[in-house]
Amino acid sequence: MAANAWRYGLILRYPQGTESITGYMYEPWHFRYVGPSLAAELKTRSITLLERYYDGRNPSVTTDASLAYAIAGQGATRNATFRGGYRGARSIPLGVPSDVVAAFTADWDVDGLQDVLMQRRDGTLVLRLGRRGGGFGGGVVVARGLTGRQLTVGRWASEGRDRLISVSSTGTVYRHTHSTGPVTGSTVIGRVAAPREVFLARLDGNSSMDLGIVDRNGTLRAYPSSSTRTLTGTSRVMATGWNSSTALHVVQGFDGPGTQTLLARRPSNGLLHARTLSSTGTLGAERGLVQGLASALIFR
Repeated sequence: MAANAWRYGLILRYPQGTESITGYMYEPWHFRYVGPSLAAELKTRSITLLERYYDGRNPSVTTDASLAYAIAGQGATRNATFRGGYRGARSIPLGVPSDVVAAFTADWDVDGLQDVLMQRRDGTLVLRLGRRGGGFGGGVVVARGLTGRQLTVGRWASEGRDRLISVSSTGTVYRHTHSTGPVTGSTVIGRVAAPREVFLARLDGNSSMDLGIVDRNGTLRAYPSSSTRTLTGTSRVMATGWNSSTALHVVQGFDGPGTQTLLARRPSNGLLHARTLSSTGTLGAERGLVQGLASALIFR
């Protein structure tokens, strides 16, 4: 029952081995009913106590599963339910300049808060650190020379922190390193087909992140990573006909603990749609999530 308590809206109040408060074996009074949605979120985020969930934080972007976007330069967000959907939209104190061509959320400085990265038309990447009580710090340039590159941010290969991955218009893939601020180094880790969109996901049946792309023909391709944190040099076709989709990105835990979900937007009607994505790169059935995002800059 303990392993599946979250499915029924229950959380473990004092799970043995996690807290030193009791040290007891599981007993009926160690379970608390919080509802299916909150239980799924706590399980997905590995939060073992309700007190740790209500810890005084109120960041603008709650988790990496939240949907963040901007319309007419004004930021907004929707929190994930962790059961395959989103809660209602709310404005956040974030202005997005008109020369921003792509934006991302990530825990850049590893403080447990979601930060914002904005790729500007001049090739600079601007970081705004998330604040515990909401809002963001001032913009700081953390990288330059990214004009024309497709970017994605996430935990590359088996690394324990978010990394910036960039892909040139000709398909050269770069891994960029940083500590808590500016990028300090860049390494070529492989080559792929000329990309229109790029994203990180588990696509090769293991726990490491791999690189996915949509090429110029609309083909969705998987490029596995190796134990040396480079691309293996192999690829496979996952799907075709993705010419009309933009803002592709993968969210971990969106459909529940251990899941990954591919999100994309159709510019023609502004529908954000989702497909479950297995750890071997198999796509599930498409379902619609949010409408009215035709003019939105969706953060990835």
